Amino acid sequence: AGLSLSINPTTPESTGIMLEIAKSKQIVENKELRKTAWLAFGTMVHRLAKRPQHMAETIQLKREYARQLLSGVGQKDSDEEKMVCLKAIGNAGLEDTVDRLQE
Repeated sequence: AGLSLSINPTTPESTGIMLEIAKSKQIVENKELRKTAWLAFGTMVHRLAKRPQHMAETIQLKREYARQLLSGVGQKDSDEEKMVCLKAIGNAGLEDTVDRLQE
């Protein structure tokens, strides 16, 4: 969470950059960096979702970010990767993902 706290203010651009970082080859190859990047991304999504002044844009971004996070909970992923994605989903506070997780 320390990484996400240092990125202030949280904007759609900075959140998108964090998503790119989390998916980058260098991060994917390092277990601790991957965990840190995804958890920071989830925290940033949560902060972004609390911006009432940009509601239409926020709804669209939440859908996209939920899709990105849910993609890490697939059958082919390791239990450890699934756990990181579930924690990131929790950090993001994306309540509409709960129904999709139960499927």
